[in-house]
Amino acid sequence: MALAAALISVGSLLAAIFSVYFTVRLWRKSNRPLVTARIATHSGGNVAISLDHLVENTGTQPALDVRLRAKSEEIRAAMLVPDSAELQRDANRIFFSDVSIPVLANGRTMSSAFGATGEGGDWRAGARIPIEVRYSGMDGTRYIEPGVLLLHDDGGFAQTSWGGPSERDIGHRHVTVCTDRAS
Repeated sequence: MALAAALISVGSLLAAIFSVYFTVRLWRKSNRPLVTARIATHSGGNVAISLDHLVENTGTQPALDVRLRAKSEEIRAAMLVPDSAELQRDANRIFFSDVSIPVLANGRTMSSAFGATGEGGDWRAGARIPIEVRYSGMDGTRYIEPGVLLLHDDGGFAQTSWGGPSERDIGHRHVTVCTDRAS
């Protein structure tokens, strides 16, 4: 009888230890900065689309020293004119310099102009640029998140739309169901 009680106690202790371990591990995964980068439409028309580069922290803690990295051959492949001096300068500032976002609070977004696609634009529409977003948390943990920048109009999922969803008037009809039966 005492042996069974001891085994149950040991089993309970092991279950408690595993429970604490997994709780702490999941807490750390869910309570951290989560920084992503994407391309968004600044303004667009039928000739060209000007783009913004957005860096967002959707995590629960601030991110420190946020830096974006890309390979120069990937940047050049996305350019209409790969040897453009001005574009090289802009890409250098974002991806290849010491420029960083010192603190990106949770729920905040930072933006930077990112040229245009279309006539007179700088970027090939639909081009993809693989990147890395590097940052650290308040506890000093370093993160490297891979991502892809898609250079297109984000107003429509297929890169076309007649207007953004907020510009549309979508009406809903309310239906009342009556179950009261008179006999």
